[in-house]
Amino acid sequence: MTARGTGHGRLRGIRERIITYFGVLSLLGGGALLLVLVYGAPWLGIEGIHGLKEAEIVRALENAADLKKQSILTWLGSRRTELALVANSEDFAGSAAALLHQPAPPAPPEDLVRLLCQHLATLTRTAPDAYDSVALVAPTGKVIAASDPGQVGSSYRYREFLDAAFTVGASEQIGTALHDREPVILISRQLAVRDREGGETGEVAAVLVSVTRPQQSLEALALLPGIADAEGNQMILVGARGELLASLPEREPASAEKDPLLARLSRQAMTMTESARLETLDDGRRIISAYRYVPLGVAQGWGIAVAMDQEKAFAPLVSTKTRAALFGLGLIAIALVLVGWGGGRVAGPIRELRNTVLALEDGDLSARAAAKTGVPQEIADLAATFNSMAGRIEDSHQQLERKVAERTRELRHEKENARRYLDLAGTMLILLGSDGRIRMINRAGGRLLGGRKKSFSTWTGSTTSSLLTGRRK
Repeated sequence: MTARGTGHGRLRGIRERIITYFGVLSLLGGGALLLVLVYGAPWLGIEGIHGLKEAEIVRALENAADLKKQSILTWLGSRRTELALVANSEDFAGSAAALLHQPAPPAPPEDLVRLLCQHLATLTRTAPDAYDSVALVAPTGKVIAASDPGQVGSSYRYREFLDAAFTVGASEQIGTALHDREPVILISRQLAVRDREGGETGEVAAVLVSVTRPQQSLEALALLPGIADAEGNQMILVGARGELLASLPEREPASAEKDPLLARLSRQAMTMTESARLETLDDGRRIISAYRYVPLGVAQGWGIAVAMDQEKAFAPLVSTKTRAALFGLGLIAIALVLVGWGGGRVAGPIRELRNTVLALEDGDLSARAAAKTGVPQEIADLAATFNSMAGRIEDSHQQLERKVAERTRELRHEKENARRYLDLAGTMLILLGSDGRIRMINRAGGRLLGGRKKSFSTWTGSTTSSLLTGRRK
């Protein structure tokens, strides 16, 4: 096959192949490097950015849950301490005892009731975000005093909680209830009956009960910027019976069963375990969540759940990954331009050498490869070798032509000498071919056949029979 038989496809040249190979290898290498950087290579002990980001998110969620748990425990401790201080203060306890130990009159003494109400109102004013109301309730369920004087004399709303609050030996109780379809937190403190020496008799004279809306408490305590207030995140506080007490962002308690996120978080929060996990919701969404348990007593407590939507959590990483990929493609494009330029400098001299070879093939024995500076040494050596070879071919061709010309002259001279020798002979000499035709006849033969000198050549190519026939005529 000649040099022209190789074709001139766009991807068959050296420069094009260098660009193609480099581009493919760069894309594969860059893609593999990006995947390793993002997702890691555990078999090589390389942890990817995705894993580091996930661990960072889990730590943030666990810190948020721990802080919220600690803040709730601190908040509950403060409320219990405040109720205990009020219940055990001499003025409040003495006024309550004086009121409770009096024979039942048609109406309680207003001065004692007013004093007790002032104590309770002062408590609510000192912490307006902590208390919705505070009331002193008798064993009969009747409100003796309250931070809202309008409640005095009425039956206390949360009777089910009162049954547990008046249990002998349970000096404190924490529970939940519904008020206008909204959850509230109830904290109670018993006022024990004391004898003349001041010792407790074991009977419960009354119960001091505070009511708090958990939503405002959750918002007031440790909002945790970047977690609880970020889009796609959710923080909830679940009661002992699995009811939704509070949430950030705020959600309706009735929607907990209908919302896949709230339903999953509420169920997991009441398992009395503390963990962090990656979960898939019923609607297909994936979340990263952390759970903490707030103990309130024996086998009783609340649950805290903090969750973050995985897609939104990794959105900055996806954006960074996209920008990194585009940056890498830009670098590869620049590298391809440089490789194309370098490949052209390598392929250019080779193409010129190829064109010289084609010219030599077409018969131009003077074709030579031009010597250029700046080309690779291997190509320069190849060009020099080719020029040397082409020079030898041209010299051999010229020598062959001279030898052929000399031999032709010699043959022509020998032919002329042979004819002269034949013409000198006095007898007829004829040279016949294998087909019986005359190839040559001498001068004597021509005269014998009756021809003239100039017409001897006319017998050449004739047969012997035609010579005889001509002779008879």
